[in-house]
Amino acid sequence: MTVQEPDTFQAHPKVPKDLKAGHVFVTLEEEFDNFDTETKVYQKSPDLESDFVPYRLRMGTYGQRQENMQMMRIKLPYGGVNAEQMDALAEVAEKHSGMRRGHITTRENIQFHFVPLDQASTVMRILAEAGLSTREACGHTVRNVTG
Repeated sequence: MTVQEPDTFQAHPKVPKDLKAGHVFVTLEEEFDNFDTETKVYQKSPDLESDFVPYRLRMGTYGQRQENMQMMRIKLPYGGVNAEQMDALAEVAEKHSGMRRGHITTRENIQFHFVPLDQASTVMRILAEAGLSTREACGHTVRNVTG
């Protein structure tokens, strides 16, 4: 496999055949739709929080102490980003993070604080367009490789 002519491993039938070079995460639109659905269910029935929290964490979204505010962590394998991905991160910072900036973690990922819960799936979609993901960036999961 080369960067110029990447091969796509068809591990899942929905993996696009035209996966762009530099896009290391396969994201499925249904994941974002499911996140929207689960968020709405939780918002209508806050007593279901114990069911929603593990799901939200698997999608890279931590609840903050402030009501309805989230911290979203974006996975950056080896801490690398390309120009398109930096543009997507800037868009998230400017339009969706209450602090209007990101934080680089010790594991070379990026976190955005004060993201309203109802904007989380929008953030995921912006990132996915650039080949980035929040999936499994939180909780008990394999951590980023740093050099």
